[in-house]
Amino acid sequence: MLELQIGRWLYRQDKDRSIYVCPSLPLILATDKGRARNENQDRVAAMRVHTGAPSNKSFICVAVCDGMGGMRDGGIGATIALSHFMTELVRLRRTPPIERLENAARYANKAVFNELKGKGGTTLSAILLEEQSLFSINIGDSRIYAEDVAAQRLTRMTVDDNLAEAFGGQGAELVQFVGMGEGISPHINKIQDIPKTVIITSDGAHFFDEKVFSKAYLNAPDIVDGVDRLLSLADWLGSPDNATIAAFDFQEFSNTPISQEGGCVEFWGPFGPLTLLWANREMNEFSAGLPERKAETNQGEIRSSSADASGNQKAATTRKKPTRKRATKKKQNSEKEDYGQLEIDVSIDREERD
Repeated sequence: MLELQIGRWLYRQDKDRSIYVCPSLPLILATDKGRARNENQDRVAAMRVHTGAPSNKSFICVAVCDGMGGMRDGGIGATIALSHFMTELVRLRRTPPIERLENAARYANKAVFNELKGKGGTTLSAILLEEQSLFSINIGDSRIYAEDVAAQRLTRMTVDDNLAEAFGGQGAELVQFVGMGEGISPHINKIQDIPKTVIITSDGAHFFDEKVFSKAYLNAPDIVDGVDRLLSLADWLGSPDNATIAAFDFQEFSNTPISQEGGCVEFWGPFGPLTLLWANREMNEFSAGLPERKAETNQGEIRSSSADASGNQKAATTRKKPTRKRATKKKQNSEKEDYGQLEIDVSIDREERD
């Protein structure tokens, strides 16, 4: 299954700390195990879907899942949630964004619950950009911040699903999380004014004072240094949990739109990229006037192929960094290898999948 293949890619943790600069989007994905945990139970990924068809809109999704360390198999729960959430977004690409986000979150919740039986879970915070519209979804206490240029601050766009913020009580215990089973209610919003940048964080990256958090990021010359500063600050303050950050520069993206012909799904994680290609059968439906050829994969079958790791590494390390005001010294990406390509058929119906 597609979720299994992506899950294996997400579960790999090459090093304790990694900051990945995406070569084709103004996007930073970073994670740090911290000092208090034996393993990193956070998962972060970004996805760009090129449908290859005029009737279907391409979109970008960036998401963070924080496996609940106090519960069993937090890393497994985060991996299952993120892989199922992302692949369901692809399968539901023809549905409206809000409906797509809600159904994908409920599908991820069911998958985690079926695996962990309510004894483990994860948060989920994500943004989805389709054409000129931006949407957010949040479950748990991972957060989404938007840069307010006029006020020179980061504005929190989410409310934590804990007793203190959700009900005005006391305590940081989560009242809902992905994997809880029945009763989950995702918080989904359409963001009216697209900000300059958005960052998504797990609680290990934002546990300290929000004013300090905001100033450390905004006083950096670019988003790469901003993310690096936040991870370092979390480490200097004791790193009580895994710290994960995803940052996306919408201003630079709107100034330099990137087109992609044909249908494919691009994934990026803190340790490298993954490319998924539409199966030929679906590509034929999108390619009017081209001679039809038999698909090389059966419906629902996944076929792996090798990729040029050195080429991707070169692209990642030579890309000009997104800047806030001025250029700064280059930071070398910490990824070491390309995770390859998969050719898939993403048109599987749920009945066929089950």
